[in-house]
Amino acid sequence: MLKIGTLNTKALYYTASTTADTFGQITPSLSSGESFFCRVEQRKIDTARDASARTYDDNIDIVCRYNSALLDYSLVILFADDQGSKSGKQYTIEGIEELGRKEGLKIGLVRKFSQNSN
Repeated sequence: MLKIGTLNTKALYYTASTTADTFGQITPSLSSGESFFCRVEQRKIDTARDASARTYDDNIDIVCRYNSALLDYSLVILFADDQGSKSGKQYTIEGIEELGRKEGLKIGLVRKFSQNSN
């Protein structure tokens, strides 16, 4: 049974899409979604070094109540900052597991980022 009191992190989901400007330039964008509460479970952080940059893969699992809108692998999960803006950490979905009989979802997320070494 999923205890609702453990779902203490607010997250938002967005669908990734592309838009074309007046010159035909394609730019990636996010269309707005809804917010939901989840529990975050850290899996691992992988580190790789390439030339002068260090890249990281931040892998986490989130557990949330069942929502059929979250079963789409093209969604982007965003953990908002304190002001609720889109400047928080952005993750992509790599795996979805249904818990029980539509009781909840366990979603595997990954965030890739790099840091230049000085």
